[in-house]
Amino acid sequence: MSSPMDATPIADLYRCIAGEVRLVAGRRLEDGVLVFPMPEGPEEAKHDLVLLPATGTLWSWTVQRFAPKLPYDGPTGDHFRPYAVAYVQLGDNLIIEGRVTPTPPPSLTIGQPMRVVRESYATDAQGQPIETYAFTPMETQS
Repeated sequence: MSSPMDATPIADLYRCIAGEVRLVAGRRLEDGVLVFPMPEGPEEAKHDLVLLPATGTLWSWTVQRFAPKLPYDGPTGDHFRPYAVAYVQLGDNLIIEGRVTPTPPPSLTIGQPMRVVRESYATDAQGQPIETYAFTPMETQS
């Protein structure tokens, strides 16, 4: 079994371990509170790295119908396509916001089991995919 420190980072927000996408959070040393994303810079030293569960429960969701403000780096203008955004509870008490895939999503129901996955949402100047984490209903997972 791999430890969090042995995992290969895919992005600052998540890692892929044994085929599962796990979000990287921090547990404050001072009081044990979980925070996402893991703080960077001097604040990082005040936290232990924690990999969140790969699955959780849909808490709420909506559809993003306009391009978000910066630092959003996906399609804008005529290239923007609406996408679902969910709040998913991972673990005991941490609710994380993220995209829902596939787009358009299948029927979503509050309380339904969700899985963390990787999703390409745009391409960079060299034509390479830009990836982030997303949530997908577990029954759509292959």
